[in-house]
Amino acid sequence: MYSRRTHSPRVAALLAVGLLVLVVGIWLGGHPSWLPSPLRSALVDDGSSDQVANDVLNLLAQDYYRPINRTQLVNQGLAAAVASLDDPYSHYFDPTDYKAFENETNPHLSGIGIDVDPTPKPNGLLVVDVFPGTPAARAGM
Repeated sequence: MYSRRTHSPRVAALLAVGLLVLVVGIWLGGHPSWLPSPLRSALVDDGSSDQVANDVLNLLAQDYYRPINRTQLVNQGLAAAVASLDDPYSHYFDPTDYKAFENETNPHLSGIGIDVDPTPKPNGLLVVDVFPGTPAARAGM
């Protein structure tokens, strides 16, 4: 014979625990800084830098004394950020310049003076040409 009364305390306890977990979860959601660091980084997206950049761009677009081109401003900012690395081999291409770079008719690695086969190889690159007078040529490639 099945009795509902014998299961009522168990169901009530499970509901109370579930409600407590829900309340604690909502409370921690509003206070993510109280979570341990590994758990916080796994559960909380700290998009603060993205938000700051968007806030600044929105303020400039809204309040600057003359109209601005947001896309141009972002591209110039990214170019300046990459340039600040002081790395002669790092460059930022805006989308138009990058597309032109990708569509070059004769792409080659001129840094060491070789042309490579663009098809991926399991063991690395396949050199198809070495330019005279380059470091690769002097190294006997």
